[in-house]
Amino acid sequence: MGSVTPRNIRSFTAGGAITAFTFVKFDSDGVKVVACGANERAIGIAQVAASASGDHVEVAMPGGGGKLKINETLTAGKMLTSTAGALGEKADAAGEWVGAIAYEGGVQNDIIETMVTGFQAVADDT
Repeated sequence: MGSVTPRNIRSFTAGGAITAFTFVKFDSDGVKVVACGANERAIGIAQVAASASGDHVEVAMPGGGGKLKINETLTAGKMLTSTAGALGEKADAAGEWVGAIAYEGGVQNDIIETMVTGFQAVADDT
């Protein structure tokens, strides 16, 4: 593997419990961050857990690296979107939100190194 990608980290207030190394999005008020659902528009990846609303959570933002827990076997270079549980999975349809690109492969429940991104897939990446 190549050199380490610098992090682009920002601290946010959690709008509820958030598991470390999962995709997050803004809440409905656009003030706090909450866990993403399936294929939702992630703003980044939580690098620490938040146990309750009001906790601070460090989020890896686009343009930097971040660790992400994955939900399936995948290889380096895959575009990743969010599962219903905010884990990473391969983008398997055009139009899905891509929140990260895998820098390494892994299997279900691994925590892998990624480049945090933010764009819509134009094709499936399975």
